[in-house]
Amino acid sequence: LLPARRSLVFLVSDYHFALSGLRQILHPLAMHAVVPVVLWQAAEAADLPAWGLVRFKDAESRRSRTVLMRPALKQRINQAFTVRRQQLQQVFRSFGMEPLFLSGAYRAEAMTRYFQQHTP
Repeated sequence: LLPARRSLVFLVSDYHFALSGLRQILHPLAMHAVVPVVLWQAAEAADLPAWGLVRFKDAESRRSRTVLMRPALKQRINQAFTVRRQQLQQVFRSFGMEPLFLSGAYRAEAMTRYFQQHTP
């Protein structure tokens, strides 16, 4: 699907899948200028309540699960997102790519800042 000549590719996902699968996706894209756009919603971690029932729904499988939130669980979820962010950065950087993490509404200035910081 991609041309043989170097191209600009935006790879947009929440990246909630195995890192081994991500490496398989990135390998054939290595010759291109890839901007990995990581879309995370604040409701996935940061906006969770400290206490209460929360229903999680997987967008792909449509399965849902209700969880009793408590401060320790919220902290573990937030820590897991921090670790995942670091893991994604490590994988992308191993392919010479710098990820763009976005959450909430689209903000053009975030994209502009990304290109100002990551273009020679």
